[in-house]
Amino acid sequence: MKVRSEGMVAICVASSDITALLLSGGRMVYSTFKIPINVNDSSFCSIEKNSAHANLICCTSLIIWDEVLIQHHHFVEAADRTLRDICDDQRSFRGITVVFSSDFCQTLPVVVKGSWEQIGNDVNKSKVAIPENIRVSPDLKSLIDAVYYNIGVEGICTNQYLKDWIILSSRNDDVDTINRTILNIFPENKQTYLSLNNVVIEEGADNIGNIYPVEYLNSLNPAGMPPSKLDLKIGCPIILFRNLSSYQGLCNGSRLVVTRLTDHIVEVAFYA
Repeated sequence: MKVRSEGMVAICVASSDITALLLSGGRMVYSTFKIPINVNDSSFCSIEKNSAHANLICCTSLIIWDEVLIQHHHFVEAADRTLRDICDDQRSFRGITVVFSSDFCQTLPVVVKGSWEQIGNDVNKSKVAIPENIRVSPDLKSLIDAVYYNIGVEGICTNQYLKDWIILSSRNDDVDTINRTILNIFPENKQTYLSLNNVVIEEGADNIGNIYPVEYLNSLNPAGMPPSKLDLKIGCPIILFRNLSSYQGLCNGSRLVVTRLTDHIVEVAFYA
């Protein structure tokens, strides 16, 4: 980056960890500006004046904020308000050049108080014809064979092979069905992990532990959480659900591969 090559400070942030990994020296906007979880129209970020963090930001010449459209405007306003305060400069963002970037094509059409029909009429009517041979068919096995040819043959499922191909679906239940089917075809022995579920009773609340038995808790599979019964095999790909370390690339959405399975530990590695 030209700004950094000239000895100036450039901060690259993104609204999601997986996007921050694609930026040179990128970090999450929350950790960089210490934006609070609950933001309103008067919020400030948790950056102390005259701290090393504050001094670094005040010396910044350029801020690049990617995927800004998925953030509420209160996040941007809180960062602006904080920069003015810690740098004692009432110019917008302390006069720092700020580049907001995002894919505006991903922004949903908005028709104020409009019906679904009105919103649909406001969308570009252009269509793309999908060839018959790649439309979804009831035969899931044919789809898997077309995408992952010979996946059940030992030695075929290399890291690069699995990294280059993926099956997408708009429904979580379809994704679960596809994953189970592929895992059953996948070579290696299966290891099953069960979740540990408990009812948390707040102080002063009625004891409702008996109303929700463990069997019922085990039947729940909320979005964004691993299934209550998780089946894995060595060599199968997985996706991380938690932001553990953006520096190491361990964040929500990172694709990893299972390398070892024990009773209580799942060892994984990045794709080569």
